[in-house]
Amino acid sequence: MFYDTVTGNNYVMLTVGDGYAPCNVTDTIPMTVYINSPTAAFYVKPDICVGDTVTIALTSIGAGVTDYTWNFGGSTMVAASSNHGGPFLVSWPNPGVYSVSLTVISNLLCPSVPIIDTVDVHALPDAAFDVVPMSTGALCLEDSILFKAHLNNPNCYYLWQPLHCFNNNDKWEIWGKVEQGRTDITLTVTDPFGCKATTSQPLNPDACCTVLFPNAFTPNGDGHNDKYRPIFNGYHNFHEFRIVNRWGQTVFESANSYPEWDGTFNGVAQDMGTYYYFISYDCGGNTIEAKGDLTLVR
Repeated sequence: MFYDTVTGNNYVMLTVGDGYAPCNVTDTIPMTVYINSPTAAFYVKPDICVGDTVTIALTSIGAGVTDYTWNFGGSTMVAASSNHGGPFLVSWPNPGVYSVSLTVISNLLCPSVPIIDTVDVHALPDAAFDVVPMSTGALCLEDSILFKAHLNNPNCYYLWQPLHCFNNNDKWEIWGKVEQGRTDITLTVTDPFGCKATTSQPLNPDACCTVLFPNAFTPNGDGHNDKYRPIFNGYHNFHEFRIVNRWGQTVFESANSYPEWDGTFNGVAQDMGTYYYFISYDCGGNTIEAKGDLTLVR
């Protein structure tokens, strides 16, 4: 039964009879209709992340409220106060849009109209990434490596760590350099709603300090073995790579990261015979020196 006014006489009338009016019996009970239903309001953040714990609390409450009925829409209750009015700590384990509703009851047992709000629970971004070395050989200290996130979202922020491995940041695809031994490379992706995900991968680079030298080379212009160079994996900081002839005259000198001699000195092709190399380079935090001989064959 519904009463839409508080004016006039509101009552419930019951008539019992057998259909013959003189035999009917009627009783009337007066009804009190209250002008206002109870009121309340609460707040929940409109956008949160999967697994976040948020507070749902009343922001206002009308007079005479004695009971509360909450529905948190499939959430996981983390904690609640002893008062049914909250506040509550609530978490949602799955993404989606959820409704939170509250009905309050007054001391006159009048229920309120349900108060409803929604919360959009966002999935965590994808922070997985691939490691792409420049070569298929051993991973060496100081190697340049391409790191590629699986997710390419211009709205997300990308943080690669440790910072000393990277020249820039906030890129889904980035070049880095392994400057230490075992290193954990970590990517943290943050979306526009503040949702974060982090993934780490360990890298175990070798020092790769071994530098090999051919016994001979043939600078005859046939495209095969025309230049003399050290053979190595990874990256080395060469301080000196020098070649001298049998009289001790320096015919080639370089501090380039990839030094190579074409068999000439001041543009003049050098004679066949034995030459000597000297090399100094950094590897694994140490400076290494080596020397030996080679044969120029024409």
